[in-house]
Amino acid sequence: MSGKRMQQGRKYVINLVAFPVMLVLVLCMPIVQVFALEMPQTLIEQSVMPLLTSGQSISVQAIVSDPLGIFAVRCYFRYRKDANFVFIDMEQQANGQYQGHLPAPSSPVHEMEYLYLAVNKRRQVVRTPVYTVNGWDNELLPLPVPTSNERIDVQTDLVTPPGADSLWLGGDQPKVTAVAAAERFGLVAGLYNSSVKDAGDQVAQGYFGGYELQPDGKYTPIRGIVSLQETVSVGAEIETTPHQSTDETPPPEIIGPDIGGNTWEGFCYYGYGEGTGHWYIWNPTPVTATILHEGNQVTLTLSTECIINFVNIGQIFQGTMDWAGNMLLTDRRDEIWSSHWGPVTESEIKIGDYVVPPSEDEPYPDYYVIELTREYPPPPPPPPPPPPTYPFLPAVYNLLLQDSR
Repeated sequence: MSGKRMQQGRKYVINLVAFPVMLVLVLCMPIVQVFALEMPQTLIEQSVMPLLTSGQSISVQAIVSDPLGIFAVRCYFRYRKDANFVFIDMEQQANGQYQGHLPAPSSPVHEMEYLYLAVNKRRQVVRTPVYTVNGWDNELLPLPVPTSNERIDVQTDLVTPPGADSLWLGGDQPKVTAVAAAERFGLVAGLYNSSVKDAGDQVAQGYFGGYELQPDGKYTPIRGIVSLQETVSVGAEIETTPHQSTDETPPPEIIGPDIGGNTWEGFCYYGYGEGTGHWYIWNPTPVTATILHEGNQVTLTLSTECIINFVNIGQIFQGTMDWAGNMLLTDRRDEIWSSHWGPVTESEIKIGDYVVPPSEDEPYPDYYVIELTREYPPPPPPPPPPPPTYPFLPAVYNLLLQDSR
C-alpha cells in the first residue's frame, strides 16, 4: 500500500474512532429542563385610555397581577418630549385594579407620553411600551379634579429632581421629590438611559431584571442603568427650582443586601431557551463560593475555575452593587456579569453573562450563569456538649468509704 493510501486509511480509522467518542461525550452532557422560569409573569392591562385636558388632572387606571405578588405600581409620564419622565404611585382598588391621578398639565400641553411600570415581590421590573395621548378642549371632555386639599405626589428616579415648571405642570405646581435609593426602578427599566449624567456621579449600564411587556405577551429584557453612589441625598424635595442638597447620610458599612460570607453553594452552567418559555441547563458544575462585601464593592471567589461549554470563565469576579441589590461583576475575560433576573438577596444570587449580545433579530441569546444559595440567617451554633459523667465514681467512693471504716 502506498504512503498516500496509508495516510488516508489512518484518517478513516481516526474519524471512525473519534465520532463515537464525541457522540458519547455529547450524550453524557447533562441537559436539565427547569420548569420554574426566572422570567417575570407580571401582567399589565390598561383599563381605559386617559384623557388629556389642559388645566385638569388626568385619571389613569390599569389592571396588574403577578403570582409572586405586587410590590409597587407606577405611572410614568411627561408633558414634553425633551423632559425626563416623572411618576406617581398608583393605589390598589378591587380585583387587581390600580388607579391614580396625574397633575394637571399647563396650557401649552397638547400631547402626553406615559407608561405603566410594576414591580413584583422579587423586585423584577416590568413596564409597558410608551403610550401617547393627544389633548382636547376643556369644554368637550371635563374630568374630575382633585380637591384643593388633595395633594398629588410626583417623584423621580433621578438624584436631582427637575423643576416643576420645566415639566409643564399646571395648577399649583406640585412638589417633585427623589425616590428612595433602593426603589429607583425607572433606572432599571431603561427610562433614563439618555439622562445618565442626571442619575448620579457613578453609573453603570447593564441588565438588572428590567423587562418590557410586549403586545404578544413576551418579556423583552431591557438594558438599564444603576447608580453606584455611596451617599444618598436626604430631603431631596423641590418646588420650582432644582434642589441642592447639602445634608447627606454617611455611607453604611454595607450597601445593598449583605451577601458577604463563605457558605454559598450552587452551580455554574450554560443556560438557554428563555424566549421559548422553557429554561434549559447545559453542563452544570457544582461550586461553592466566598464573597467579600465592603461598602458597594463585591468580590466573588468560586471554589474552582468554572469551565462552561469549554470556555474558562474564571474563578474570581469583582464589581459593585447598588442599594437595591443590583450587581455588576467582571470576570477574567473582562466580560460583564449582572443580576439579570432581578436583584440579589441575602440568600440567593443569580448572575448571567450573555454568550453573544442580544439583537433585534435575537432578543433572547444564551447565557453563562452562576447560581448560588445559602441559608440566611445562618443556623445558630450547636449547643455546648453536656458535662461528662463518670458512672464508676460512686462505686469507687463506696469502696473507699468501707476501707475507712
